[in-house]
Amino acid sequence: MWSVDLPAHGKAAPAPLANRESLCREIIGHARSISTEPIHAVGYSLGAQLVYQCAAQDPALFSHLLLGGFSMVNRLPAALDAPGFLVAPAQRDLAERLASEQFPPGPTVPCQPALLFSGADDAWSTPGDHAAFLARRRRHDRSGPPTDVHVEPRRDHVNVVTSKRVRQAAVEFLAGRTPGAAHGH
Repeated sequence: MWSVDLPAHGKAAPAPLANRESLCREIIGHARSISTEPIHAVGYSLGAQLVYQCAAQDPALFSHLLLGGFSMVNRLPAALDAPGFLVAPAQRDLAERLASEQFPPGPTVPCQPALLFSGADDAWSTPGDHAAFLARRRRHDRSGPPTDVHVEPRRDHVNVVTSKRVRQAAVEFLAGRTPGAAHGH
């Protein structure tokens, strides 16, 4: 497992010129450097939007998508107005740059099997976002890539990641679609 921090998050330095496209190029380059086989990609919140964009741009690189706290809308403009949102100057600077960019960036849709997960009380990732994601993936013949949706009761955008049921849903999603996989609970 490899973890990639967004600029000014975790151990990553600020990136004063970063935008969605440059972040996707970086993620795709990193994925290519760690594996010659398609990889599972997990993203949360803005990270889920970036995984979506990367998987649409380079579908052969990614085998399965786990998108948590995912929104089909760029909600950063509204979030920037919330009191106390991203008080760290470098994170706020990144959010302000990304807030001005359209999401999704174009008509291309990821074709990989996907699991969407969110908290039932998550204002960022709503049933409307899930429906919009599913509608974009649905083909004219009503088929489309397999997509599972897990909504965790009494969880919000922050604490849904601590849910044991969400982790189990993710493991089961990958175990059910990964030949020869052995996963513990």
